[in-house]
Amino acid sequence: MINRSAARKMQVIHNIVTDTEIRPGLGGIIVAGGRSSRMKGEMKSLLPFAGTPIIKRIAIEMSQLCQSITVAAANEHQAEQYRRLELTVTMDDAPDQGPLVAFYSALQQVEEELIWLSACDMPLATAQSAAWMLQQLTDSGANAVIPEIGGKLHPLQALYRKEGVQQLASLIADGERRMGVMVRQLEPLIVTEQSFKAAGIDLNFVCNINTPEEYEDMQYRFRISEEANEYG
Repeated sequence: MINRSAARKMQVIHNIVTDTEIRPGLGGIIVAGGRSSRMKGEMKSLLPFAGTPIIKRIAIEMSQLCQSITVAAANEHQAEQYRRLELTVTMDDAPDQGPLVAFYSALQQVEEELIWLSACDMPLATAQSAAWMLQQLTDSGANAVIPEIGGKLHPLQALYRKEGVQQLASLIADGERRMGVMVRQLEPLIVTEQSFKAAGIDLNFVCNINTPEEYEDMQYRFRISEEANEYG
């Protein structure tokens, strides 16, 4: 359980973000070393979504904002699959230890001081949402900006300052693996779903896929949404 009293929560309202261009000092990290155990052995990062592997969709969105994009893989088999998609890959220092360790490990390979972090199973991640969170990060001076949507925090679709995360070295060295502990330590700016709505941002950018049923359901909802936009 994440202690929200250790973080700042506020509703921040700005105009709708339409400007997506490369931001100096912003790098993208995709953590992609999970075992996909609930996907019947398939690498969910490689599942096609609207004709493109999920991880490639995320990278395409990141390429609209980020100077570099780095994928954190757990083993050489994963790394080779991602390289075939022309993605830059780094290996986890401690494979299968969870997203916190993968994030920290990849962070050591990234030169940029601001980081857009995404899990590899979030096909609806958007440059628009990241650009808006980046604005909140720079305006607030916080170590991180983390969405709170559907009653949950989403630290795997968030913006971070590298210097803030680097301070967690001793925590990780002591064996800590929980993202929730990282959040408490960073004392991030937590942004509510009402603020995203006010900025015109679709809340589905934090949706992730864990099971075949969730995969099918998200594809269906995406097709319905696209059809509504086309004929609406």
